Amino acid sequence: MYNNYFEHVYSKFWKETSKKYGMEDGIDSIIEILQELKGETAFEVGIGTGWPLADSLQKTGVQMSGCDIAVSLIEQTKKEYPNMDVFAGTIWEVRDIKKATFPQYDIVYCIRSSWYMKDFLKVIEQMLYMTKSDGYVVFNILNRQNQENKTTLMKSRFTHIKGRIEGALKVLLFNRDYFAACPIFYYTKTEVESVLSTKNVQWQVVSSNQLLDRRAEFEECGQKLLFIVKKTQDD
Repeated sequence: MYNNYFEHVYSKFWKETSKKYGMEDGIDSIIEILQELKGETAFEVGIGTGWPLADSLQKTGVQMSGCDIAVSLIEQTKKEYPNMDVFAGTIWEVRDIKKATFPQYDIVYCIRSSWYMKDFLKVIEQMLYMTKSDGYVVFNILNRQNQENKTTLMKSRFTHIKGRIEGALKVLLFNRDYFAACPIFYYTKTEVESVLSTKNVQWQVVSSNQLLDRRAEFEECGQKLLFIVKKTQDD
């Protein structure tokens, strides 16, 4: 339903701004964390243009793969990083695309994309399934317990409804294209941990303030929470 938005609107935005905003929100710290995991292979869910995460990992010798639902972003990634194994689609299509034994990786990660996925708790399970024993799954979420996020969520619900009404009118009255923006989805530490607790994994959680300042204390109600999950054995 929202693929057209990511293809025609968001992909254009990200192409124009990724270099400017790509290293914000503690991304440099996340890159360090991913590199410290010492994986030989990695898969990025929502790889976009490949920069900065996949780019940084590939430069350290990691064999990179990934997916994104925006075809134009994947085309750009293939052009700039011909050695990356990427495809246009969702994580649910990995088996169909590979047409072979289900691939597994040392690291599977999803950074700054979970909030566009209504079913992200299920995506976590799929990411774990794609990860080798003793491998890692890394992702961050927008924390629904954060007060700033609570305020934004209330405003976004109104804006989303208003936007859809205005878009429908543009189509009906002016025959103009309208691409429905994807709503933003928030999760809690408890919701994520309830999924992880049913799996053979160990995990640690890092709050956004800790990514910006390694000396900071963990803040459970931080705006974003980063999960670093080690898969101890196959289910």
